[in-house]
Amino acid sequence: MCGRYSLTEDLNQLQDSFAIEFLGELSPRYNIAHGTQILTIVSLHEDSFNMYPAEEMESYPVSTLVNTPKNDFAEIISPLNSL
Repeated sequence: MCGRYSLTEDLNQLQDSFAIEFLGELSPRYNIAHGTQILTIVSLHEDSFNMYPAEEMESYPVSTLVNTPKNDFAEIISPLNSL
């Protein structure tokens, strides 16, 4: 299975955190497949961003519903043991 991404952060929080202004609309996405166009923040200066602390990241098995990009709802990224 290929990996999936989710983008659930509030737009205002992203703008504040990265000092950007995004004029488009942004709604939560829970099942972003590879090759899908998404908001991406890049920098030419490596020291512009701090890496997200590994100890704050979570990883856990999720439903196989993530294998289909049309399934785009919050519950599919919940840990399997919480469903």
